[in-house]
Amino acid sequence: MSTILKQLVHDFQFLPGVGEKTAQRFAHHIFSKDRTKAYDFVQTLTQALDQVKYCKTCRNLSENDQCDICTSPSRDKSTICIVESPSNIDIIEQSKAYNGLYFVLHGVLSPIEGITAEKIGIPMLAEIISQYEIHEMIIATSTRIEGEATAYYLADQFSDRIKVTRPAHGLPSGGLLDYIDPQTMARALSGRKFIDDAS
Repeated sequence: MSTILKQLVHDFQFLPGVGEKTAQRFAHHIFSKDRTKAYDFVQTLTQALDQVKYCKTCRNLSENDQCDICTSPSRDKSTICIVESPSNIDIIEQSKAYNGLYFVLHGVLSPIEGITAEKIGIPMLAEIISQYEIHEMIIATSTRIEGEATAYYLADQFSDRIKVTRPAHGLPSGGLLDYIDPQTMARALSGRKFIDDAS
């Protein structure tokens, strides 16, 4: 394999879940099919990297300073759902069981890795809660140890001011929201509990 193809295979492995074999298939597929589609993909990716940024309010991905959810007049601005990544929002939106606001942490608390409350935007979240007069916070972090620790930290910080809940039924222990189907997410959201009762 040529040097540049080896580099291409290596670069594909930057994507989650893509190992060397899958990366090799991607590279060979590009050159065995219509190259025009590959050029279109490169153009779209470049355009997205140049134009997509974080929403200044919820930190979701957006082409504008504020995303469509934050600017929508039909959203319930008394409820906010806390998620780890923008992809989690897509899963929850597909369930059609939630119509409130979101806040994206872009990670979870991890003192060992130096990921503090400031790095995942907790001070910014506190400002949003005050600004929008939030009455309920739904903490939809993962059920992994780090996700649970982050959920309890958030509950400790905000439960004296607002109602704090956590999706209950349907989410498997140790699972990620990225792999939850919309029906399961709908059941989890409708059956949420106060975080003190979620154990």
